[in-house]
Amino acid sequence: MPQDPDFKVSPSISVKLVGPNDEDKVPALQIFPLNSDINIEWSSEGINDDSTVFIQVHYIFPTIPKETYVPLLKVPKISKLNENSIKLSLESELFETEKFYLVTVTLEGDEDVVGSSDPFEMKSLKLLIALAVLFIQITPNLAYEGVLSIPSDLSWIVCSEERTNTIGFEISEVNNDQVDQNNTLTVGWMVQGVVNASRYITHSVGFSVFVLRKKNLELFTNREAFEKNGEMFDYYSDFSCEARAVTECNRHTVDRKLLPDYDYQCLIVVNPNFQPVAIQYIINFDYIGFLENSANGLSGEVVQILQVLLIFFIVIIM
Repeated sequence: MPQDPDFKVSPSISVKLVGPNDEDKVPALQIFPLNSDINIEWSSEGINDDSTVFIQVHYIFPTIPKETYVPLLKVPKISKLNENSIKLSLESELFETEKFYLVTVTLEGDEDVVGSSDPFEMKSLKLLIALAVLFIQITPNLAYEGVLSIPSDLSWIVCSEERTNTIGFEISEVNNDQVDQNNTLTVGWMVQGVVNASRYITHSVGFSVFVLRKKNLELFTNREAFEKNGEMFDYYSDFSCEARAVTECNRHTVDRKLLPDYDYQCLIVVNPNFQPVAIQYIINFDYIGFLENSANGLSGEVVQILQVLLIFFIVIIM
């Protein structure tokens, strides 16, 4: 017989799905691996007693003007309202990849009281693993590369977009004719810092590099405090090339030696010369996988081809 409602609240059931790797934030479209287990969770309002509920999975058949929901389970799963969850195995005998489904939880004796999950898609587990490898290996994270010219007595600054305690970079001096004179600065910015063409660095050619926390940038640009009090900015000496001007500077963190602070980090390239200096740079504030593109002289395109072949191999052997 129909459920007697609590007249303060209309009877309703809410449903959500939790997969094996789901976090608190639910994506716009949930994707679950074939042959994995998910939890169907529900809550209710306006229903007083511990009624029986029926759990059904529906295949979403793409019809016009409205989708058709085809029941997938020959016999719906049965549970109690206050159980609040049940496990569902996404077995390949029942589900197919590249198709969409949803789950309903219906109150016994009153089909109008039903809750539906958001639609979800099925993917092959080996495809999901391959996509994850592709994302980790190829997608640049907080990385910058290019060629630019730094005017005399100025410094170029670039900072991480996220807090980090890792960095990797390769910076070398190149001929000014390698710089596109019409190309505007798209990464970082130029400043006149306390390290300049007349102080601190013995130089003839080249540049100097400082790695530091973003919060310490203010002291770097405060020439007045430096000239009055000799107040120097803090930086990571182990990850800088600051003792003299150089034509090449390569540094990167490793598991055993990270930056001391987990914070927004910045890299400064100083031109202490009385003429412009051109540099070529690769900078990554996430050192994992960094320098793969230049290791052993391999170009970025070759490395990406090798990474795709690795993914293909993973798919084949699984």
